[in-house]
Amino acid sequence: MSDGNGHSAAQRAKEQLGEAAHKARDATQQAVDAAATKGGELLEASGLAGQTRKHPYAMVGAAFGLGYVAGGGLFSPTTARVLEIGVKLLSLPPVRNKLLDLAEAAVDAALEKTDSLAAKKPPEH
Repeated sequence: MSDGNGHSAAQRAKEQLGEAAHKARDATQQAVDAAATKGGELLEASGLAGQTRKHPYAMVGAAFGLGYVAGGGLFSPTTARVLEIGVKLLSLPPVRNKLLDLAEAAVDAALEKTDSLAAKKPPEH
């Protein structure tokens, strides 16, 4: 079947579908542009844009951390392992300092004992 201009119903439907697709694309582009504008305004208002310019690596790290937590990584086996390693690394300096203090006290005691023995020994002729 065709209308007075020689267009079939399928052609008309195809044209209408094309027009609807163009309208949807235009509306989507407007929404994307509005979101980008509003997002830029929020970044400037919150100060995040300036912080990102001043400290880009820190902001990437913060974004990674937030994404990790938001993605459910906080209660994962990987987090448990990282925390375990972190606790071990944090405990190293205090343990090392205690061991050095004990070694220093032992050396001091040995030196005092040597000095007292040397003082008691009679002089040789």
